[in-house]
Order: sequence, then structure tokens, then C-alpha cells
Amino acid sequence: MKPSTPQNTKDIILKGQAVFEFNVGDHSLVATGTMATGKEEIYLDGELVSEKRTQKKSSFHLVEIEGKGYEIKFLMSSYFLGKLKCQLWSGDILIKSYRLKSHQNSLAFFGLLVSLILLSGLMGFFQVKLSLPEEIKYLNLVLLLVFIYLNSKFIRYSAIDDPNI
Repeated sequence: MKPSTPQNTKDIILKGQAVFEFNVGDHSLVATGTMATGKEEIYLDGELVSEKRTQKKSSFHLVEIEGKGYEIKFLMSSYFLGKLKCQLWSGDILIKSYRLKSHQNSLAFFGLLVSLILLSGLMGFFQVKLSLPEEIKYLNLVLLLVFIYLNSKFIRYSAIDDPNI
């Protein structure tokens, strides 16, 4: 089943899934990727033609359209910053390249970061003052994971043409 593409294909994150749409002649080629799970799917005119799961920094899918071979490449230059490119190649010729651009709410990020620092400091203070068990330090790790999760909720991505082609 083809994922529902947004009306404006520039807004490409749908439920944590990046959706890139390429047009090859009269055919629609949709590449989807989920950064959290590494699942990638390629749809040709709504039909799933390639699928894989990977956590590597680069991967590719081969697709044949009207007897001509095409390659879709996913290139992740930074997991932490979410820097992802999706490119369509025909042989040695780069046809189209998109990259993700994040639009992060800076105020929300700063508020979450200050909260994390304050909570971690308070936990350290009470651990020493009240002689709490060593295991309490794992709560800092939990707080960090909660921070990362909440921060990801404030980030919106959009696909922009990659000017480096």
C-alpha cells in the first residue's frame, strides 16, 4: 500500500517517515524512510518494488522503469542531526537530489534543555544529601531519553532541493 503523500510534497515527515517523490516520465517513484527503525520502501506507481531495513549511513535500491535502470540512494551524513539525502540516479547521472532540513523550535529546545539540567542537578544533589542508592543515577539516563524523545516532537522537517548537484 502506497503511503499517503502530502498535498505539498515539501512537507515530508508523516508519522516519523520521510517521503520523497520523484517523477520519471509518466511514472511516480516514491521513496520512504523511517529514521528510527531504518525501514526503507520504494513505490513505483503505488506498488511496493523494493524494501529493506538498514542502520548504515548509506543504502541504495535498484528500480527498473520501462527497461531502464534507476538507483535511489539514501545518504545519512549525521544520525544525530538528522542530515539525510535521497537521490535518484540513472547510471552515472544524478537526476534529482533532496535533503532534509529541520525546523526546530529553539525556545522549546532551550526550555527542555534547562529542565534536563535542573532535574539532573537536583537528582545529584539529593543523591548525595540523602545517601540515595547508586541506582538512582540511572534516572538521569531516563531523563536524557525523555529529553531526546520530547525534543524530536518539536522538530519538523521539509525536503528541499539539494543545491550541491
